[in-house]
Amino acid sequence: MPSNIRNFFWLNVLSLVLGLGTAILAVMLLILWLIAFKRQNWARWLWIALFVLGTPGYIAIFKDLLGISLAGAISLTQVALQLVALYFVFTGNAKPWFRRTEAEAS
Repeated sequence: MPSNIRNFFWLNVLSLVLGLGTAILAVMLLILWLIAFKRQNWARWLWIALFVLGTPGYIAIFKDLLGISLAGAISLTQVALQLVALYFVFTGNAKPWFRRTEAEAS
């Protein structure tokens, strides 16, 4: 393989990896929008599933975060905010809001 082709490949791979964070952020914002403004119940369940799937990874790095006081505090605050947000989207007046009728859906 010519060096220019190899360089082309690896530079594009690096570019895609760097863009992955932005892409993930865009997808998460889209899911939030679907939950909050489009009343998509499946998106609400996807959100909690993603939270649950991410929990083992968070637990695995939790001990390391405690050694970095500011990062640990921010991380704990994020988890607390997410837990409270999940409580709100599955309780109280949120439950009937997601049970819309066919007339409301169109």
